Amino acid sequence: MSQLKGGPPTRLRRASEDERRPDPGDRAAPPVRLAGLGLAVPPHELSQLQARRTAERVFGGRWPDFARLATSFETSGVERRYSVAPLDWFETPRTWPERTALYLESATALFVEAARNALADAGLAASDIDTIVTISSTGIATPTLEARAFAAMGFRSDLHRVPVFGLGCAGGVSGMAIAARLARAAPGSNVLMVSIETCTLNFRDDRLSKADVIASVLFGDGAAAACFTTGGDASAPAIGEGEEHLWPDTLGIMGWDVDAAGFGVIFDRSIPSFVFKRLNV
Repeated sequence: MSQLKGGPPTRLRRASEDERRPDPGDRAAPPVRLAGLGLAVPPHELSQLQARRTAERVFGGRWPDFARLATSFETSGVERRYSVAPLDWFETPRTWPERTALYLESATALFVEAARNALADAGLAASDIDTIVTISSTGIATPTLEARAFAAMGFRSDLHRVPVFGLGCAGGVSGMAIAARLARAAPGSNVLMVSIETCTLNFRDDRLSKADVIASVLFGDGAAAACFTTGGDASAPAIGEGEEHLWPDTLGIMGWDVDAAGFGVIFDRSIPSFVFKRLNV
């Protein structure tokens, strides 16, 4: 409850879902368009064969089940990926401070490269950006990555910053939905979304688990950026309304365990059946 000076108390009311959702026929709510895209990958390219051989050296002699799981390197469909560190970096036990230091350095660099590429594709300058949505779940940065990239990018000092942590594999598409909503709420503004993940930094040689082997099979590092606006080229792709859904009792399916060494991946064996059942695949 709030009270205006000299007047009666004013009770704030939560808007209904219909009130919050823009009317597609309302000319005051122009469509949000994708103005530009940009990508960035780190310097170390890893073939799947290289990744398997490294995993064999790290896991093979200590865990009898590794040989059975190692076939996933061939059946995953992954041919190559990129890493912020060379392969030999992963053969030495790493502390959380070491992982975090490399995350801050490499994720900031990936942010800058992906953002610059997206801005160039959109024909925008960094000073044209009004809002930044930064997505990352594979490291912790405070101040956040867009603040660390501020000087290199040349953003305005009155920039709106929206850092988002914890969305995991859905981070990119969820970040696009967030950015589109913010652009829609401020017609004429330019919103930049940057998603950065450095999954390889969370490779754990101290945890002999199926989840850690499968993570070493699948994940790499990189960044992607997108510019959104309600102005610009009318032929650019329009972004529709995104939707999200939370299922109860699913906290243990995917995520992070956090311990003294850093993040430890959680992959429950129920993931495939959950996807087929809940998403009607």
